[in-house]
Amino acid sequence: MKGYTFYSKNAGVEVKATTAVKETEGSVAKEGRVTMRFFSLGKDSKAFRFVMRPDEALSVGKRALQCAENGKTQTITHNYQGAEAKFETKISFERYDLKRDGSTRHGYAATLEREKEKVNVPMTQDAMVFVGELLVRLALDQAWNSFKGPDGEVEKDDSDTVTETEDPKVEVEEPVKTPEPEKAEVSAKSESAKDETEGLKRVKNLQITALTKTGLPVVKIGETDVYASRKTKQIGDFEIKEGQVVDVVLSGNGKFIEEICAA
Repeated sequence: MKGYTFYSKNAGVEVKATTAVKETEGSVAKEGRVTMRFFSLGKDSKAFRFVMRPDEALSVGKRALQCAENGKTQTITHNYQGAEAKFETKISFERYDLKRDGSTRHGYAATLEREKEKVNVPMTQDAMVFVGELLVRLALDQAWNSFKGPDGEVEKDDSDTVTETEDPKVEVEEPVKTPEPEKAEVSAKSESAKDETEGLKRVKNLQITALTKTGLPVVKIGETDVYASRKTKQIGDFEIKEGQVVDVVLSGNGKFIEEICAA
């Protein structure tokens, strides 16, 4: 995924592209997102992630550029209504004065505030410009969506029903894909009479490349992402995690995982 991490002495902020994945009754919807992950370093390290739609990322990027240009503090407030409480996140860009030996120079900072927590990342004016330009560029790159129905057919998704809202309680909301594994070995014949009669396909030595928001595995065969569902049968006791090598039995159309087991 495209992105960059800005470091100061005791903190940093990572800006990168990511993907929101939402699964509903066998359908899989994906949308482009942009994240800012603020983190502190040292003994009391902490990290908070702010997930944005492309239009939100564009607005935040323009605020950073305005601060770098005119020195005026820019603040964006985002409210999230959770199941039990309302959470507020503030992203600020500001300029401050540093006085030394009778002269004054300017410093800049990007800050995240969430409830009683705060992470402040000092940076130069050039770094502030870079943050803004990167957010604007990623906002345009991430303006996409895709939808795959239960039958494996890819459809255009013009609704807003799959739009994800940032959940401040959850640190990881979208899958981050690992590098594409080597091409999997596909058996020329089914390993069992049952697979053959039911039209299923058994595929060996696949790597789990991502997990959906609900923790279901995603594997890649060639250039195609293949998803598990709540009906997928797990054979044997093993941990579902990114990088795990597995064998799978695919549905008749080859778009969904019927069974999965450790390789």
